[in-house]
Amino acid sequence: MKVYDNLLALDFATLGVLLVGGALFYAASVISSQVKVNLLTENQTAGVKSMNSLFVIAPFWKNGTWVFNDEAHGLVEEPFVCGSDNIISAGVHKIPNAKNGFRLTFSSSNFPNSQLKALRANAENNGYWYEIMENKIFPNWTMIGKPDHTSRRGWLCPATLCYFPDGHPEELYVRFDSLDSAFAKGNA
Repeated sequence: MKVYDNLLALDFATLGVLLVGGALFYAASVISSQVKVNLLTENQTAGVKSMNSLFVIAPFWKNGTWVFNDEAHGLVEEPFVCGSDNIISAGVHKIPNAKNGFRLTFSSSNFPNSQLKALRANAENNGYWYEIMENKIFPNWTMIGKPDHTSRRGWLCPATLCYFPDGHPEELYVRFDSLDSAFAKGNA
């Protein structure tokens, strides 16, 4: 195990406990491509538990949109649609061969090296619209082709609840990497 800027990098067979910078990290691998990392802060002694869960999927391009599989949740070729596909296309524009697959890391809590921050907007058809509020990839949004308000919005369907069973999170943080990048391998 290696720690990078308070991010615990795991292989999928690891179960461990590590004390870093005054915070107790414990990690457990989860079935398929989902990884959870929990952070217990010093506030736990006061009965407060702070958690940071990271999830990883590997979307790929099929039939004109980005899709992903997650066997653990019964998701097969689950599509990104209604603007979220355009945001992903912009996010992976510098990743070679992204259409063959890339690594998408996401969380409801900020994490080191995240590239986008999205805020939950309005509900529609059992999903939620999210608006990108911060991005470190394409600050002028010209990569999407529409540098206006609508290009910063994407809809996430009810499959989001597979990762956030308590409801669509108020904030989402995202990072895009090639499948063989140093960050994706835990070496960044």
